[in-house]
Amino acid sequence: MTNSKLPAVSALGTASLQGCPIAVAGYTDGALRWWDLDTGRPRGPRMAGHSHWVREVVATELDGRPVIVSAGGQTVRVWDLETGTLIGEPVSGHQARLITVTDLGEGPMVLLLSDAGPFGRLSGWDLATGELELGPLSDWAQTAAIFEHDEEIYAVIEGDDGDRMVLRVWNLDTGDPVGPPLAGGEVAGIVKRAPVSLTELGGRMVLVSGAGAEGAVRIWDVTVGTLVHDPFTGHTDQVTAVVVVKLQDGRSAIVSAGHDSTVRVWDLLAGAMVGPPLTGHRGTVMTLATAELDGRVMVVSGGRDGDLRVWDPSAGTLHAVTQEGPTGK
Repeated sequence: MTNSKLPAVSALGTASLQGCPIAVAGYTDGALRWWDLDTGRPRGPRMAGHSHWVREVVATELDGRPVIVSAGGQTVRVWDLETGTLIGEPVSGHQARLITVTDLGEGPMVLLLSDAGPFGRLSGWDLATGELELGPLSDWAQTAAIFEHDEEIYAVIEGDDGDRMVLRVWNLDTGDPVGPPLAGGEVAGIVKRAPVSLTELGGRMVLVSGAGAEGAVRIWDVTVGTLVHDPFTGHTDQVTAVVVVKLQDGRSAIVSAGHDSTVRVWDLLAGAMVGPPLTGHRGTVMTLATAELDGRVMVVSGGRDGDLRVWDPSAGTLHAVTQEGPTGK
């Protein structure tokens, strides 16, 4: 039995609750729900928190306790992970479309990109007080993602140059670009918020990009601006999410998801797909997250069908799928 009556999963984060790995899913109806990744059972009731679909879910800590930061509608909210209750007042007035949480030396800060007129605005909010500490900085309308890498903060900026996607990495600590623009992929109309991830390969910073309409995954050497491999092809429609994981045998791998209802695993060094596509979702796979379960790295996928599926990327098998039933303890 799957969650066919649930709305689409629009955001996904993972955390540990009382020693149990869980997923916190945000849905297109603005609600959030906690799920046990081992059993696929809910870990509490549905929690309504946003007026519109949830765009981001991030797990972090506040004063030593685990919390969830979610963005959706016009608000950013902080939740106590253990009780599921809201902490403090929401940061309101922002149509947030991506967030991350980082520590810039004086405690955790929420870096928030919000839609504001023709340009997005990047701002930083103190997680404990809700006070504005950074910005807002304009001209960030095409920011695809924000990452922390080697204790520095990077933004991946996207745009288009004719019929090609263009991506560029910026160091937010120095305000400087890293390397030249990268041609991301073919544009289908206006492509916003490309699925990207930053990682290392042989001591080099590389950008994993699913940008473009043709369903390819590209690996870029950020500093020199060249492709590490030929594009990874296999998805038959646009890529929606990418994450980087470490397989049980020590290999680094990319996991990608797409509108073609599949999840695929790629060997980052060899540039080849690992095993057959992982199937089961009915419709677009909207989002991906990673977790550890019994010492193994797992990938969690959230679909338009309302399901979360927990995959073992090393074995190429399905571990669990979320289903309604008695709430776990």
